[in-house]
Amino acid sequence: MIVSLALIAAAVPTVPPPVISVPPPVTVTPAPLPSPMPAPALFQRAVPPTPIGPLPALLSPNDYPAEALRLGQQGTVGAALTISDQGRVTACAIERSSGSVALDVATCRLLRARARFAPAKDAMGASVDGATRTTIRWVLPPQPRVPLKSWASTVTFTLIDGQVRRCTEERTRNAPTFINNCQSRGTLQVIDQVAPKDARGREVRFVSFARLTPFGGGREGTAPVGEPVINVAAKLAIDAQGKVTGCSLQTDDVRGLPQPQRRPTCQQLFSAPYAVEASGAAGTPTSAVAEMMLVRLP
Repeated sequence: MIVSLALIAAAVPTVPPPVISVPPPVTVTPAPLPSPMPAPALFQRAVPPTPIGPLPALLSPNDYPAEALRLGQQGTVGAALTISDQGRVTACAIERSSGSVALDVATCRLLRARARFAPAKDAMGASVDGATRTTIRWVLPPQPRVPLKSWASTVTFTLIDGQVRRCTEERTRNAPTFINNCQSRGTLQVIDQVAPKDARGREVRFVSFARLTPFGGGREGTAPVGEPVINVAAKLAIDAQGKVTGCSLQTDDVRGLPQPQRRPTCQQLFSAPYAVEASGAAGTPTSAVAEMMLVRLP
């Protein structure tokens, strides 16, 4: 995946419609209300609650929160669970955060829904409420690799009265489906920053352009001509496993942004696995030039 400080990838159909609606803003997981820690006495039962089966086995890769996937977040969550005398999780408090709100929230939600325990017992052997601690480690699943072939993607945003009303996309045959599409929240945010606020009754258009050209391959697509907002290009060294092992910027121009952010490194701008052949044949080290542009059309 190619990621810039402003252009963020998102999956779309392989053959997009000629005109699609701009999606609603991406929902961000809100910070959960803090759950109270279990009372100390709940941890001191004569027989503590015992999980019926390992708790990490209750979670699968399909449970990975979409927001955490999009942001590349992983980590370990430490949770304190309150267990009823029926063996169900009635409360979940985060003792150690993973650093990701989405992962913390998902941990408590899934454990409350799925975890079952043999309840705690008091000194008389009666089932009582209890508490226990657990850790859940979230590890990002392997990223899919894309064919290392020449491709280009051109997305045109049309603004009316300062709002994006239309978005069309043209991509060459080998373009991966997650590059610079109409659902790119990052691109929409940048456009909102640089779009004129007084363009009442007028159309204003921006074009987002991305292109990859492997060594020895022909360049696909035609770069748009207009007022540059972002123009970044780099030469990538790619090993036989498809990983970017070297990155040198050839063009680094983000002067169009009203408030330049701290510039990311070349590796941060262009980082992802690149399969050298769609057939899965053994690869060899190679290189490619990656380009990203956002321009305002005259």
